[in-house]
Amino acid sequence: MTVDTIGNRAEYTLTDTTASFSFESGGVKFKCFDQDDIKVYVNGVLKTRTDPAQYTVAINTSNEATVTFLSSPSDYRSTSGQVVILVREVSLAQTTNYQNNNIFDAETLEKSIDLEAMKSQQVSSKSDRSIKFSDDVTGVTSAVTEISTGGTARSNKILGFDSSGNLSATVE
Repeated sequence: MTVDTIGNRAEYTLTDTTASFSFESGGVKFKCFDQDDIKVYVNGVLKTRTDPAQYTVAINTSNEATVTFLSSPSDYRSTSGQVVILVREVSLAQTTNYQNNNIFDAETLEKSIDLEAMKSQQVSSKSDRSIKFSDDVTGVTSAVTEISTGGTARSNKILGFDSSGNLSATVE
């Protein structure tokens, strides 16, 4: 298999009640190895596959995933106006262990390489969706961009910049 796409996220805005979604964007199907690698959000809320079971994930022989919302005993299908987001999030752990003087399996190697590509896509997607400074902005370090204000002190505040240009939690 080859990971021939660069995405790891599919978004759907519904115009009707829908039960099944292919993990794809723009007609391009994303690869997936494990059901647990797919996160499902409906209107910004992370859904669960268990307790209670709200959807299933089927992965075909081409490693393409389909998410199907359950309709019994409760109806979890998404309805018109809702936004469904599917995100592939693989573990960042390296789980393949190659042994010295052992038979080298091409399929195992290919899967390892594919997982590394998926991890890179995942990190890239998170970075692309982050607020960041342009490369031509000077003086930006983690010391200036770190928010050190505790949780309750940030309550009902917005992100802003202080008189020195440093990131801060502020009322205005």
